[in-house]
Amino acid sequence: MKSGREGVWVESPKGLTIHVRVCPSTRREKSPLIVDVGEGCSALQIAVREAPVDGKANKAVIEKIAQIFNVPKAAITIKSGEASRLKRVFIEGDTQQLISLIEQLV
Repeated sequence: MKSGREGVWVESPKGLTIHVRVCPSTRREKSPLIVDVGEGCSALQIAVREAPVDGKANKAVIEKIAQIFNVPKAAITIKSGEASRLKRVFIEGDTQQLISLIEQLV
């Protein structure tokens, strides 16, 4: 199911599904970067200060993705991995513009 940049994202007509690796409970929120997650696939790594308790880290990840891609939080949906560090996140918006933004992180 690889697509762009070794499987970091998968395009669709209404947006982009990205693979995200979350680092919760970090002391400092670092800039997002692309990391290898095994089996020849990569993901966008996002560090957040919030602990993975009661959905706080997931909420922080959505806020961070909204900032990175300049979209409203309502345009972001966690498709899978709500209780995992590895997530699939859908971002609704202009696909080419979203790809351009994620490629700037590489």
